[in-house]
Amino acid sequence: MSTLVSLRPLDPVLSSAGEPDPTEPARLGLLDPKNDFVFKTMLTRRVELLRHMLEGILGRTIRAVQVVDPDIPGERVRDKGIVLDVRVVLDDGSRAIIEMQVRLTPDLSGRLAFYVSRDFVDQLRRGQGYERLTSSVVIMWLPRPLLPELAEDLHSIFELRERRRGIALGKHLSVHVIHLCALPSSQATGYDVLVERWGRFFVGYDDPETLAQLAAEDPIMAMAVQTLKEISQDPELRRRALEREDERKLHRIDLAACREEGWAQGHDEGWAQGRDDGWAQGRDDGQAALLLEQLGALFGPPSEATLARVRAGTAEELRAWGLRVLGAKSLDEVLGG
Repeated sequence: MSTLVSLRPLDPVLSSAGEPDPTEPARLGLLDPKNDFVFKTMLTRRVELLRHMLEGILGRTIRAVQVVDPDIPGERVRDKGIVLDVRVVLDDGSRAIIEMQVRLTPDLSGRLAFYVSRDFVDQLRRGQGYERLTSSVVIMWLPRPLLPELAEDLHSIFELRERRRGIALGKHLSVHVIHLCALPSSQATGYDVLVERWGRFFVGYDDPETLAQLAAEDPIMAMAVQTLKEISQDPELRRRALEREDERKLHRIDLAACREEGWAQGHDEGWAQGRDDGWAQGRDDGQAALLLEQLGALFGPPSEATLARVRAGTAEELRAWGLRVLGAKSLDEVLGG
């Protein structure tokens, strides 16, 4: 799923006569809120948006949210290694990490487990009691399912549970994954309505009808639309968002090129190694066959045990046995010792 900006202009600035005003510059289209720079900027600029999103995902009322890392690195936004997540502490002391991830990687499940575990462990310092621990939650928005079995699930929740009876081991660790590909066709209920609205916002950000409908359904979604417009029209924020996306695209291109180069190199090296291994194996097989013929001529047909031992012999063993057979008076003198 691309996070390129839409180039379709917003509603034009009108003159007093109701016609487009040629003296006003055309406004650019909305930035994609799935761009992680835009995603974090929105949620930290308007904390009400963040609280609303968390209430839907966690399924409870949240009175206050404290953003731990509101700052976004300046020019380092172009660093593809920086993860632009949002880290918060909630009113009950629990902690949450929220991230938009548009590209699925093979190690994503492990990364989610690592994030929630590290955040949980980081709560305590040496000597502090375990009673100080509060819940740690990781929330990730994804364009495609984390696992094939979850393709139709909008909101998946992973927790520590007893395998057979499903009993939760407390509420200390949980991972919430929201799959944008699984937006329900039927009307959601309860807190799921909030999650569904945010999903529609992220998917339909470039559709004026979708945005208008969301704004009519919920004042918070109207605030989200307005915030996205403000960010999209800010020249500095727009530049940084586009630079972020350009670097991520170039990184994906570089990874693809490296994979192709690595496959080609591995293919060549593997072929050469296979050729050398084949030659070596053929040489050893020939030496084993010759030795067995010599043993048969000197001491009679070899037993199954002798056949197996000679055929399993290393190159060094075959060479030593071949020298011993020249003056040996018994099979033990050849293969023994």
